[in-house]
Formats: sequence, C-alpha cells, structure tokens
Amino acid sequence: MQSTDLLRELNAKLLTEIAKLRKKFAEIKNENGRLKNENVKLKQIIKKNARYDAKNVKYKVRIEKLEKNSVDISAKNAELKAELVKLRYNFDFFNLMKPQQSQHLLTYKTHALLKKKIYHMCRFLELV
Repeated sequence: MQSTDLLRELNAKLLTEIAKLRKKFAEIKNENGRLKNENVKLKQIIKKNARYDAKNVKYKVRIEKLEKNSVDISAKNAELKAELVKLRYNFDFFNLMKPQQSQHLLTYKTHALLKKKIYHMCRFLELV
C-alpha cells in the first residue's frame, strides 16, 4: 500500500508539473507568435526606409542641381543688370543728343523698342 500511495503522490506531482509546463509552453508559443508579427512589421519598416533612402538620394541630387542653377541664375542676373545699366546709359545719352544732333536721332519705333526693353528688364530684375 505504501508504494501505491507514493506512486499516487508522485503521479500528482508530475501532473502538476506537466500542467505548469503546458502553461509555460503556451506562453512561449504566444510570445513566439508576437515576435514573428513584430519581425514582419520590422521587415516592412526596413523596406519602407530603403525606399525613403532612395528618394532622399534623388532629392539630394536635385538640390545640388538647383543650387548650381541658382549660381548660374545669379551670374546671368549680374549680366542682365550690367546690360540694363548700359541700356539706360545709351537711352539717356540718346535723349541728351536728341535736340542737338539730328543725325543721332532715334526713330520713333527704335526709341519705343528700347524703352520697352528697358521696362521689361527692370520688371524682370525686380522679380528675381
């Protein structure tokens, strides 16, 4: 009888241990599933970051081009300002010469075109 009681007691302990192990296994299985889901999300984030990195490279190249264009535009702007100064000088010079020397008189059409060009250059330079 004594050995039967010992075996029953041992069996009860083992059943308790099995229940604990099953519970722990279920917890580990749940944690494993959660970690797999997390890994899927992280892989998606990595892919998304790679796309953003590629876009950032494109934008950096574009910014460099725009900065270069800005320098080119500034140089062109300086040229146009110099040309405008020259045109204003010529315009003023011809206006001064108008009453004195008839051979240097501008025709009405040429005078109007010069005036229009100066006006448009002034407008352009104010916008830039």
